[in-house]
Amino acid sequence: MKPLRLLGVVACLAALAAAPARAADPSGPDEVPIEVTVLQTSDQPGESDPRCERFEKILRGQIAYGSLAILEVHKRSVPVNEVWTLDLPTQRTLQVRPLDVDRESGTLLSLDVEESMQGDFRVRRGQPLVIGGPRLGEGRLVVVVDTE
Repeated sequence: MKPLRLLGVVACLAALAAAPARAADPSGPDEVPIEVTVLQTSDQPGESDPRCERFEKILRGQIAYGSLAILEVHKRSVPVNEVWTLDLPTQRTLQVRPLDVDRESGTLLSLDVEESMQGDFRVRRGQPLVIGGPRLGEGRLVVVVDTE
């Protein structure tokens, strides 16, 4: 076999050997696993939803409320620069777009809540972004955006 042809065969075999490793990883380096949790606070004292323990630790001291409930949880791996649009219970939409992924400094996300707020935010793993929203029922809507 000629050296050039042999080099081509070796390159193809190397690519095929690496392919299963990439296929096993559902979210490649250009995708960001994002979790959006929609919460409702209540002004009335009461017991919070037991699933809210994690959020209680995050929100206490940041937002005044009597009790807390999870309304919706959305999870998706979103490719960098792709917009993920979610409908919120307030009849508005939330658009999330990953702009940049850096393991050390976190993921830069562009967020836009229709007719409300927009901006770019750096979100680190385990340090979710909390967005206080408008009144909803006897409390407020709160959106928590986390990268997994």
